[in-house]
Order: sequence, then C-alpha cells, then structure tokens
Amino acid sequence: MTATDTREGAGAAAAAPASGVPELAASSRGLRKTFRGTVAVDHLDLDVPSGCVLGMLGPNGSGKTTTIRMLLGLVRPTEGEVQLLGHPMPDGVAQALPRVGALVEGPGFHPYLSGMDNLRRVAAAEPLLPTKQITAAVTDALERVGLTDARNRRYRAYSLGMKQRLGLAAALLVPRDLVILDEPTNGLDPAGTREIRRVIAELHAAYQPCCGEMCQKIAAKNAEIREALAKSGGITPEVEQKLAEAGAIRAECQKAMLQHFIDVSRSMPPEEGKRYLAWVEDKTFPAGQGMAMPGMAAHHAHGDE
Repeated sequence: MTATDTREGAGAAAAAPASGVPELAASSRGLRKTFRGTVAVDHLDLDVPSGCVLGMLGPNGSGKTTTIRMLLGLVRPTEGEVQLLGHPMPDGVAQALPRVGALVEGPGFHPYLSGMDNLRRVAAAEPLLPTKQITAAVTDALERVGLTDARNRRYRAYSLGMKQRLGLAAALLVPRDLVILDEPTNGLDPAGTREIRRVIAELHAAYQPCCGEMCQKIAAKNAEIREALAKSGGITPEVEQKLAEAGAIRAECQKAMLQHFIDVSRSMPPEEGKRYLAWVEDKTFPAGQGMAMPGMAAHHAHGDE
C-alpha cells in the first residue's frame, strides 16, 4: 500500500465521536513496513476522523491488513508514526486497545465450546465489562449479529459466515470508540453481507456529536427542574418554563437524529436505504414513547430534508 488520502465509504472502520475521543480516531505519517526486503506498506499518510465510516480498498497483498495490524500495535512499523485514539502505537496499546473493537484476519475461538461460551470467555477478559454485565452483553452481541438461535452450537460446527459473525460479536461486546474490521463480510452470503452493513450503519448512527451535546443540555435542564421543584414543592410558572425548554431541546435532538439517519441511508443503495430507515424507525422511534417519526422511508425516497 502506498501513500493515499482517506475517503468515506462502506466498511472497514467505524469511529464514534464520544466524549474524550480525539478529532482523529486513527492516523499515520510516513508509515512503512518491509518484510525481508519486500515492501508491504510504503510511506502511508492516513487520517481517520472520529465519527466516520472508512473503507480501505485494494487487491490482495496491497498492505491493508498490515496497515490495520500497525494501527492496532500488533506489528511495529519499519518507519513512520501511528496514533490510535490519541495514543502513539505500539507504546500506547494499554491505553487505546480497551476502547477498540477489532476483527483481524478472521476470528479464533475454541472449537469445542459453543458460540455463547466462547463469547463469555472473551467477555471475562474485557477490562471495561463488569462481571455482572457479562451475560447481558453476550446475549445482546449474539442478537446483533444474528446468532441467537445458534448460540449453543459448538464453534467447530459453525459455517465460515457464522464464525465471521461471532468474531464481530466479540468486537461489539462493549461500547467502543473505534471498531476496526478486516474483511468483515468474508464468507457471508448476500443476506449476511447486508446484515453486517446494517450493523456498521447502526454503529455509525449510534454516536452523534450533536445529540451528545443536546443530551448534556437536557441533563442540565433536568437538574434545574429538580432544583426548582425542591424549592417550590410543586409546579410553578418557573418549573413550567423549564419543562418547556427541556421539551424544545428534545425536539431539536429528534430532528437532528432524523436527518442523520436519512444522510446515512442515502449512502446506501435505494432499497437497502429504505430497509435501514424502516429498521431505525422501529428500533429508535418506537410508537407510544413520544418519539415516533413516521414516514422515514418516504424521506429517503423523496429526498426531503
């Protein structure tokens, strides 16, 4: 792989602009790696902004996996510098890697354990996952990748695509600031490929700087409401005003979320984008919770803002 610019695309890395995440989730300058005189990566300058989905494209042997391994600190560069979530690599692996989910060169699990038991072993080693939350995290990860029905089957009996999904589930056991996937659709049929793309889109949609700021505003406004209620002992004009202000912030956040989901859908093929919006509407804006957003697919179809 030679020096190149970054581009937004579908699938290799999804970075979340969560609190404490630097502007660049990953970067390299002059990155070079040689193996016994063979140049695998040649002076690569790479910037991966937080909050983007970036895909690296290239033929076999072009250095994509080697680049990923250097970003993760698994291989030391021959030349150049690498930063991951603001930490120099490989020296900063202890600080950076707990916040990163990665699937590199195919998953590796115990063949005679079930998919669920394999994930439990991985979860037990997660520094950011409390023991009491392991069962719930494993169950949720299996559901996200469509392996709930096969959770008790031995790993050796999994198809190639199912093994790939289990590896993705392991990368998603806890919320991540950055997810790096090396050929995540390898071995998957078209339906499985669509599911992986949906998961990537879901990861991208789940982290939005605008709504993060608005959530902080809502929390601050709720604190003001509690303080006003404690002083007055009931609903006063002041409390009503603060409730109205909190409602306006929620409405603004709802509008920003809708636009974000629509923008994500427009990066997909038309029919896939409509299915994605229908799924978002069902999961994110459920009826009866005051956050319904009817007709999201129609926004995608007509290009409404």
